[in-house]
Amino acid sequence: RPTLLEQLDAVRSVALDLGGEGTLTLARDPQIRRGERAVRLEDLRPYGAPVAYYAARVRRLVANGYQVRGLDRNRPVVVIFDTGLTGVQMSRNLADDLGPLRQIGVELDTERGPPLQLAASTRKNPRFLATPLDLPWDPLGTKLYVIVLGLAFLVGRRLVLDLDQNRLNIEPASGPDSKRDDDAWENPRDLPIVQVNA
Repeated sequence: RPTLLEQLDAVRSVALDLGGEGTLTLARDPQIRRGERAVRLEDLRPYGAPVAYYAARVRRLVANGYQVRGLDRNRPVVVIFDTGLTGVQMSRNLADDLGPLRQIGVELDTERGPPLQLAASTRKNPRFLATPLDLPWDPLGTKLYVIVLGLAFLVGRRLVLDLDQNRLNIEPASGPDSKRDDDAWENPRDLPIVQVNA
């Protein structure tokens, strides 16, 4: 079944501002300017996904204040952005390895500039709840580690998707409820490492 945006042929870009009252902008032209920091979206359909999710590859993963190492290098870690989700869901095998989560952070490579860091925790956000996920298109969890990020990671931010260019940008939202850098996680190079058995 196609997504709403796949059905709206004229829409080429979407901006969702989740600060203050919140706004949704549908545009015919790209809203991410050239040279602006952007994340390249990844198509998960070659892995069996039924639709083109808004997904990106994870550069670094932090759980409960520890860098996560030891994941199967043949299985990429990807995030899917889902504004219909409140907290976070992740592949069951990854959730089992990490155990109960109070905090999770992801770092995504950008085309230019510093990486994009997103995090949520029970301490800073009551919407944060982590649950395991079984994907019908990857029932054994052998193709990918999937982390679905919901509103706990996006409230106070502005999410922009340029659909034809497969680019995403997340920045502080407009207004008094915007998230600033002080909400970002610590420098991952300074964090201790937790080894998981993938």
